[in-house]
Amino acid sequence: MILVLGILCSGIAAATMFWTVTIYIPALAEQFAVDGEARRFPVLVAFMLGSLISAISGPLAGRWMDTRGARETILVGSGMAAVALLATSQADELWQVGVGWGIVSVGRSMVFPVGYSWLVTRWFLRRRQMALGTLTIGFGIAGVGVLPLSMIEEHWDWSAVMVASALLLLLVNGLIALLLIHDRPASIGVQVEGMTESEAQAGPPETAGFTIREALRSPAFWLLSGAFMTFFIAPATFSTIQLDFFETSGVQQAALVVAIGAAVRGASRLPFGLLLGRIRRTFLLAIVVATTQVAAIATVVISTSTPNLAVFVLLWGLGGAFVPMMEPTLVNRTFGPRHFGTIVGAMMLLIFPGTALGPIAAGALFDATGSYQLALTLMVGVVAISIAFFALAALVVNGERHRRAAATRGLSDWPPGAADARYDGARDADPRA
Repeated sequence: MILVLGILCSGIAAATMFWTVTIYIPALAEQFAVDGEARRFPVLVAFMLGSLISAISGPLAGRWMDTRGARETILVGSGMAAVALLATSQADELWQVGVGWGIVSVGRSMVFPVGYSWLVTRWFLRRRQMALGTLTIGFGIAGVGVLPLSMIEEHWDWSAVMVASALLLLLVNGLIALLLIHDRPASIGVQVEGMTESEAQAGPPETAGFTIREALRSPAFWLLSGAFMTFFIAPATFSTIQLDFFETSGVQQAALVVAIGAAVRGASRLPFGLLLGRIRRTFLLAIVVATTQVAAIATVVISTSTPNLAVFVLLWGLGGAFVPMMEPTLVNRTFGPRHFGTIVGAMMLLIFPGTALGPIAAGALFDATGSYQLALTLMVGVVAISIAFFALAALVVNGERHRRAAATRGLSDWPPGAADARYDGARDADPRA
């Protein structure tokens, strides 16, 4: 039930506070045109300033979650974001949109993506990695929401999309957090998934892992942060501008192309999420995923012909199915669940330059050249750096020094992935042995 609710609520959060940006960009550029010209740069700056606020508040939200639990954090974040969306829908100046989206972004940091991943680390033990992967189905399915939300924008305007988003957050995420979410299974008399009686008596699995201070002193933290910062720059930028990119490239039914790509991602996440629990070489997987995303974007940069769009949908959808799984999976495997929320929040702050500066640069280059081609070409090159970071992080995390440090902090699945095979074959074995 927790996993199903997490998929539903993370999907609503992603649809209303992430995917909708691709709808707002061209609409707001038209409404707030400068000297009759629909410039993307100021609009993207307004939204990316909100992302900056989200990144800054991420460590605080993660700390609150580790201290007070995800239920309260999600409830407050959903309410805050919904109220801010309703207020922002009445904006008549671009700066007002920027301020409003900044408040939305604070709420987003409390809800998505950490909140539901945090719950999984408390409810699951043996199949935690599989559950973290399956949880991301919601993020993929949310992209399909671009199609109906873009129809709302076409029939009414962008403010109607914000009102609809606010209502969804309140009626789905807010009510579910209030009535159905529990931070830990023990609060309703249920045992953590996969725990034996002896393990339950030894203590909850969430006590294992690095503290935030220990993680910050580890080279693995900085290498992973560098890897995700340089990796996310291309997919984050393209996700933000893709509807505008396809429309300005002359693609008919651009919203449908975006929705189909998102549908392939979403549909792939169930089998891939189940498969993730059996994949031991997750750093190699991250390198493969980065390569598929680069290839997908490069395909449509070269041409937006029908064959290229088909190749794009397959590469973007199938490879991208793993994208949101990578950060929670690698953080959990590297540092454990103890300070999961705080560590992910701190990492998000460092990742921010890639996810924010990419769209801003794309907007500036679009205004200068009338196309996104140059911006996307440059960003594809940056992702090559992330592959080197992932390779270095793999060497550090699998090195003897980090393995010993993990063992002394109660992490049972070392070397990475060994626990998955052991748990499937010997469920009664002591994972601390």
